[in-house]
Amino acid sequence: MSMCQAGGIPFLARLIQVEILELQLPGLKCLAAMCFTNRPVSDIVCATNFSGRPILDVLTSLVSRSNPPSVQLAASRCLTYIHRSGSSALKSTDSQIVYKTLPCLARLCSPDFDEAIRSEAAESLAYLAEIDSELQKLAAISNHLISNLTNLLHCSNQSSKEAALKCFASLAANDETIRKRIIDMRGLIDEVLNALKENGSVRVAGVRCLHSLSRSVQLLRTTFQDHAIWKPLMNLIHDKPSPELMTVVSSTICNLLLEFSPAKESLLDSGAIDILCELTKSPNPALRLNGSWALMNMAFQAEQHVKTEIINALGTDRIFTLLSDSDTRVIMKTLGLLRNLLSSTVHIESIMAKHASEILSAVMMVLN
Repeated sequence: MSMCQAGGIPFLARLIQVEILELQLPGLKCLAAMCFTNRPVSDIVCATNFSGRPILDVLTSLVSRSNPPSVQLAASRCLTYIHRSGSSALKSTDSQIVYKTLPCLARLCSPDFDEAIRSEAAESLAYLAEIDSELQKLAAISNHLISNLTNLLHCSNQSSKEAALKCFASLAANDETIRKRIIDMRGLIDEVLNALKENGSVRVAGVRCLHSLSRSVQLLRTTFQDHAIWKPLMNLIHDKPSPELMTVVSSTICNLLLEFSPAKESLLDSGAIDILCELTKSPNPALRLNGSWALMNMAFQAEQHVKTEIINALGTDRIFTLLSDSDTRVIMKTLGLLRNLLSSTVHIESIMAKHASEILSAVMMVLN
């Protein structure tokens, strides 16, 4: 904002129109950095004209094939960041996103371009389509993107692998057909599992990819079972990963604990209940949410001994604490856990015989 108030936007608008790469490219990168997750700045950019021309129109013209790939990429990143900032001037349905930015980024993922360009384009495309299912569908059918990302995933450079995994995670977030196309790519699941053996951000990207794929009932019953995906995920948890990695791993385990997942029994036998109960004690709200969510899934239509183990490991005091959590989502998942624990007459009688007063007190607290 200080740069905006100092006249930075008109200065950058002039700079990005200079046809000298050494000036134009830094100007575009600076503009992108200013707009990243910053709606006030993005709105100012959208409302600014220079020499009678809106900046958005200038950026859109720069994604044209007639410009150097580095300029196309930098301009696309500007448009991506403006859109993702929440600016009302550039929605996901805008032609500048649908017909210019997204196709440009998909095109730049092609092996025709340098690996660095492809990697950055894939990461930008992942961010562009991350939360919009229509953009995900459009990207998946653009310019042989899935096969080009698979090619990028097989590169030796770790940043290239990470970018490809991030893009796969975005594409597979909501659509079953896209997940099927991704998983059918030769050697893909092996590359994803290899990423889990790496360090840092590559590992996180690999788990994010698995998380998106784990939303498929068919894949849970086939690919995930054939490769025993639950094992490396549990190994990651035992290694005490960073909060970011733990959040993504536990989110994936939530899906592996759904009633139609064959991995549910294996996770139960591997001591998942104790691990999930520990997550509910975390100061991180995302981890508390995932812990209560996973326990809720585990308790659904479970045998009585499993429910008893959950109650004994979690404790009624912890349930009471979760039902008074500051995060409403944690409260809802904990109520879902109680509902699943008390799902049949026999189980209700057994559990309430020991814990009736504590459970009723907790529920009444929520109602009040």
